[in-house]
Amino acid sequence: MMMLQEDEKSCFKAVVRESYRFCYSFKRNDYLTLSEMKNNLLSMRNELAKLGVKSKGVAIEDFNSIPEKTGFIAQLTRNKINHFVFLKKKKGDKWLVYDPAYGYLWMRENELKEEMTGRGLLVYQNDNKVKIKKKARPEVLNKSTTLCLGLMALIRCVTGVLFLYSFNNNTHWIYSFASLGVFLLSALFTMWVNSNALKTFVLNKSIPYQNLCFNQTAFEDSVKVVNEELSYENGILNKFTFLVLASVMAFNMNYYIAIYFGVGVLLFLAMRMILNRFIDLKRGRISYEENKMRSDIVKEEMFLSVWNKSNLCLLLSYLPNLLCIVLTCAFLALISFMQNNFSLDYFLSNLVFLVGSILYIIRIDDDFSKKDKVKMLMFKCGPKFDEILEKKEEKWYHNGVGKETKNES
Repeated sequence: MMMLQEDEKSCFKAVVRESYRFCYSFKRNDYLTLSEMKNNLLSMRNELAKLGVKSKGVAIEDFNSIPEKTGFIAQLTRNKINHFVFLKKKKGDKWLVYDPAYGYLWMRENELKEEMTGRGLLVYQNDNKVKIKKKARPEVLNKSTTLCLGLMALIRCVTGVLFLYSFNNNTHWIYSFASLGVFLLSALFTMWVNSNALKTFVLNKSIPYQNLCFNQTAFEDSVKVVNEELSYENGILNKFTFLVLASVMAFNMNYYIAIYFGVGVLLFLAMRMILNRFIDLKRGRISYEENKMRSDIVKEEMFLSVWNKSNLCLLLSYLPNLLCIVLTCAFLALISFMQNNFSLDYFLSNLVFLVGSILYIIRIDDDFSKKDKVKMLMFKCGPKFDEILEKKEEKWYHNGVGKETKNES
């Protein structure tokens, strides 16, 4: 594969980043008409001009007249999915294609013509040195939010240590419940702070910041920007909290409770893996075999497109975790009842400790906290976005996408 220079790589990334969002403005199973493609490319040219990249629209008939070392954005249709690729001609009939869904690949000219529809966009690179203007990074977390997150992490550390101390010194079970309750409340409050910061940013700042037609992909880009800030703050705090609790557990916990806790957590993780592997919850997720053949971008979009269609999706998204907790607790309860020296207080203390620990593991699980939490927030805020868009000026509706969205809603 031809190696790209650093300035060319930056141009590739910037052009693809700005252009690729437009492909998700249309329905997946429909081919773009020529008029839609023209309007779409016009909007794309405006966005590229803001990046300092010169471009002009060209027809497919001018495909052979494209000079070498010049970028060309084309709209392809693969597997009934419309998306853009960034082409860079090398020699002869071979083109270096960068497709966000497939990566870098070589394609012959006749193959491109068969898959190309509508028009393309010719991108001029001035001597292959294009300076990309970087957008200012929006401020997501203010000082009060950061201080609140740190305070909640400190409360979780203190209450977690108090819970382990009262639990291991055979104090009354009410103290264990109280300390664990404060621990879980601080975790829930942290989730609320994160969701509130994410919601405030997306509702108030994402549309002017993106300056693009509003769709699920534009929203997802905004969410990723916020999550980069939130995950950095919360990742450090959660790891610190978990490290403190794990250290206290290692020094103070007796062997029976350690085995009890370890078996429960392993059972929970095993059952969750089995459920996620074999059970399809009808929430827009395709089968495991199809997932391996499709790109993450396509899979994620299919998940997002179905998410807002039914209120049942919110319940089904948490069903595997809840079912695993119930099955794990039932199994451990059966073991405790089979023992001769069964004590209800002792079993409840172990059960509360186990459930609280599993819930905390879910809380710091990257797949749960970064994806499902964002999907839940999208689900909650979905209807509000249509109201916001109706109040915006028509300049936010590029190439008729906004009008189509209004009619569909």
